[in-house]
Amino acid sequence: QMTKMGFRTDPRCRASLPGLFAAGLAQAGCATHFAGFHIGMCNGSGWIAGRSAAESLSDTPEPRPEAGEMVLCRERIREKFDPSATAGSDEILKALQRLMFRYDITMLKEASRLTRSRGALDVLREQARALRAPDAHEWVRLHETECMLEAADLILDASQVRTETRMSHIREDFPVRDDANWLRQVVL
Repeated sequence: QMTKMGFRTDPRCRASLPGLFAAGLAQAGCATHFAGFHIGMCNGSGWIAGRSAAESLSDTPEPRPEAGEMVLCRERIREKFDPSATAGSDEILKALQRLMFRYDITMLKEASRLTRSRGALDVLREQARALRAPDAHEWVRLHETECMLEAADLILDASQVRTETRMSHIREDFPVRDDANWLRQVVL
């Protein structure tokens, strides 16, 4: 299967958005998954992207956040800590995996199942928001889990919006490829 909508990059692995670099399978031009070749592409383009990113930092002014931004950042970090809390991110993550790894959600898609999955995802998101971290390790795990919940939300959104079947996106309720309406990217 070919890469699904990677970033177009220049020879230095720079995308058109300043400060965005892409390497390997994240690049639009890396359209092969043959054994070993894509690993070499990832290694080579990763080295180029990393070097280009480092070089671009020397041209970038040092960020100077305002005092109010720093206060808000500290508050947002502190509100997720509670020394008496127990680590709960693993349970949310396992439930998210059970939801998103179902064959009838990620492979064979259909509108009513996608809608029910969105409801289940909303419940998980609320549970994650209620969790607190007893330590820095669990704080990072909670943040990672919240990011995975956001990614799952985007996946379900895109799956519900695209009313056709194309490559690995198989909609049982829209079994035909529809180039007239869907030969384009879904931007969320």
